[in-house]
Amino acid sequence: MGRPAFFVRSDFGKEGRGHDTFEDVSYDRLNQIRITDVKVDKDRVVVWGDAAAAYEQELGVKKFMRRFEFNPRTGFNVSDEVQMEKPAIMTLLLHTDGVFTRETENRFNTSARGVKLLVEITEPKQLKTEMQANVLTAPGPPGSVDKGERQERGYKLLISSAAQVTTLKFVMGLTVSD
Repeated sequence: MGRPAFFVRSDFGKEGRGHDTFEDVSYDRLNQIRITDVKVDKDRVVVWGDAAAAYEQELGVKKFMRRFEFNPRTGFNVSDEVQMEKPAIMTLLLHTDGVFTRETENRFNTSARGVKLLVEITEPKQLKTEMQANVLTAPGPPGSVDKGERQERGYKLLISSAAQVTTLKFVMGLTVSD
């Protein structure tokens, strides 16, 4: 349905350069992207991860820690703590096979195949949001899978800091229903 992903807009990104986001990235660097802790209780699961090494050095991501919590009564809670070397607009990105609709300034919903996802953003308090069609490169012929045509598939919700900042915490709740 939707999958959260953090990115920083920059000319250094690999967007549109094929299907392998980590092409030419050393295994030493990839091994730094990791789950740092897991806690499983009777009524919840919490997973912490460090993803700073997933971003090109030129972007200046010093810290990117994600906390992912699932509680069967309340749903999912995703919290990202990000620190940059220099001020930047930071954006959290959600994809859906359906269409996002705005309920309030910080609440959105989407549905796909009969399942509804409610997204509620609690941090940052000052934010900008934008909904766009999601455009991707379809697989090309064998031997050149990244040479397919550009296709519109689903939508994306961009949740951005209202100003350039060096540190930011994104917090959102995801509630699934049918």
